[in-house]
Amino acid sequence: MFAGFICYLAWASSTVSNPPVKRAAALALINTISQTGNIVGSYIWVTGWGPTYNKSYAICIAAAVGCVLVSLGLRSKLKRLNSKMDEDHRENRKWRYHT
Repeated sequence: MFAGFICYLAWASSTVSNPPVKRAAALALINTISQTGNIVGSYIWVTGWGPTYNKSYAICIAAAVGCVLVSLGLRSKLKRLNSKMDEDHRENRKWRYHT
């Protein structure tokens, strides 16, 4: 999970590249949201749900699926923006969003 998070931070950093203040705010927001799992984790592993912890695992799986869906949504949005830039600036294709 942590290796994926580092890759996601690098992708987000290259996606939101200018101005630097906007990139810093985006990375801070991503980092803040990613750390909510550390807070919520204490509350979803309830002793009463043990020993199987089916509800806890369901919550973890739902969070992982939600992360994948948000990443795929961002990827499709960036692909649409790349297509729009290609149509608007056919002669100048120096910069593109990384998908």
